[in-house]
Amino acid sequence: MTQLHLAMQHYFLSLAEIVIPPEEFEYHGVVLKTPPVKVSVLSSRLEQRIGKFISDVYINTNIGDFYIEICVTHKCEQEKIDFYKNSKINSIELTFEYSDDIDIIEWLERIKENKIPYEWFYYNEKEKVISHYEQELIKENNERRTKRTKSAEVAIRKLLKEKTIFLPSIKHEFTYTESNEHFSEIVSLYNKKNRPLDKIELIQQNLESFVLKGEIIRNDDKYVIWIIYSLSDNKLNLSDYPQGSIIIRSYPNHQNKPEWQWLRHPSLEKEKSRLYSIFINSCKEKIHTKSQTIFISNQLKHLSYNYLDANKEFYNQDYRKWCQWLIKNNIFRPTDTQKWPKIPAILKERIEYPFLWMFQRWSILVMSTIIEIVDQVSTGKGISMYYLFDRLLKTFPPHERFIELEGIAEYKTVQAPHRCLIFREHIIQEALKPFLEKNMISIKYDLIIKNIPLKQVLKQNTV
Repeated sequence: MTQLHLAMQHYFLSLAEIVIPPEEFEYHGVVLKTPPVKVSVLSSRLEQRIGKFISDVYINTNIGDFYIEICVTHKCEQEKIDFYKNSKINSIELTFEYSDDIDIIEWLERIKENKIPYEWFYYNEKEKVISHYEQELIKENNERRTKRTKSAEVAIRKLLKEKTIFLPSIKHEFTYTESNEHFSEIVSLYNKKNRPLDKIELIQQNLESFVLKGEIIRNDDKYVIWIIYSLSDNKLNLSDYPQGSIIIRSYPNHQNKPEWQWLRHPSLEKEKSRLYSIFINSCKEKIHTKSQTIFISNQLKHLSYNYLDANKEFYNQDYRKWCQWLIKNNIFRPTDTQKWPKIPAILKERIEYPFLWMFQRWSILVMSTIIEIVDQVSTGKGISMYYLFDRLLKTFPPHERFIELEGIAEYKTVQAPHRCLIFREHIIQEALKPFLEKNMISIKYDLIIKNIPLKQVLKQNTV
């Protein structure tokens, strides 16, 4: 026996009162706890024999006897623990994790402040807490049943008077997996509605539920629907209602507001099959759309990157032709000091023109042609973007892949950043964005409105 063990034993002999620590435990999924209790110590002894065992400390208090086990080097043996539990003897083990860094004085301070880990073997207050909890449950259940009964009685009187029943919706979850794509959707097989009844009567009433039988008669056919107002959380035996449909008003998960649901309903297989077919087609369409989106995006990125890589080649091919265009349109005249024109500042605002890839020509020449076509309309007048694009195609025959991709591209299959690489309206808007930002043009619907002559803007910057 260690010095720490002896010191802790004698500590309890010196006490005139002691705080009985709480016991926290789980009962039917709920955490319960006994309260801490300060009690008077009437007497105490060390090494008290109990049965064939010896307790470290015995304390007699004004609320009963307690046996204390002090753990320093080893835990209490299981046989002794079982004896305490089976005999229903108030017993607790205090654990002192021995350390050379903690002296006995510090341990004494810790135990005075109730900072010592402990484990109850048995505590009779636990049974009292459980009993109190059970009584509270019974009280709550009775109050809940009374409230539910009153609510059901009001609803039933209205139902018997109006002969109209609320039929809840019926929902079903569809799932589908293809090409590592997983889809799920909750659909409504039957939409909620109020339905008139030809007959309605109260069949049964007890502490668990009210049961009514409703009938809908169509020609010689009689459709039976059982209407149950549940007052408890117990499950019903459906075999008690062998024929007809069943709806129930219950309180799922102990909630306060009741909900209607079907326990048995007419076959909805045809509607289910119809909606499932729609769901599958929608899933396949989404898979196709995603596949097309990836394909088209990759193609457009590849083609536009190739176009940018060939910029020097297009420059060498078209620069002289562009110079001739400038001279023809009186935008530039060679001089002894400047034989070749500079690229206008407004056309240099963009470093690259990937959206002009389909024309496979130097971007500055294509932009100049766009400006020329726009300038052919009067100031304040408009020109269709689609007409403008068609004019460009006649001047610069498009890349064959453009015609192919344009034929399969849809707005939903082209990501937003790539739409200016394939859709004609987006291409023209992107090309003329610098002019739009400077209010040199306006855009209304698919029309480009010329606010000022655009060639003169080029003329100001080429020399």
